[in-house]
Amino acid sequence: IRDERNKVQDGEMVYMFNHYDSNGNWTEFRPIRYGYSILWMWGNNDNSHKQQADSLKQIYKKLDGRLFVADVYTETDTVLWRKKFTADSTEWIHYWNPGGPYNPRTSYLKVFDTPTILLIDSLGKCVYKGSAMAEIEKIISKNDNLKGLINKGNATKIK
Repeated sequence: IRDERNKVQDGEMVYMFNHYDSNGNWTEFRPIRYGYSILWMWGNNDNSHKQQADSLKQIYKKLDGRLFVADVYTETDTVLWRKKFTADSTEWIHYWNPGGPYNPRTSYLKVFDTPTILLIDSLGKCVYKGSAMAEIEKIISKNDNLKGLINKGNATKIK
């Protein structure tokens, strides 16, 4: 666990962490090494959930899957979690963070409000932290390194 004073901000590293995925498996998140990763933290109180999910889907489709996307639900109600991501019909990985922002596995991310989106570069560095999808799209569109990349995913089942 990182020290409270060392919370992730723009320009800082995002490290691997473990959570349950939508299949009930204990999996690990690792930022990809060949492009951008998006970590979208959301909860029950997000009135903009549907709008953000739709925007993220458009970005994902525009890049033809050459972007690793994972969303992290930060509440305890797994019924609502499953209902929302099923309704969104998204193709990315869905994580459940039952401890919310105070979960020791992700507390270093310093996400106390949802929705929050972390855009992570290929070196594992947080290049954007906020809730503006337009900002994410701007940053990604400036990167020529995404041309020709194919996303193979990066969640690994832990036994």
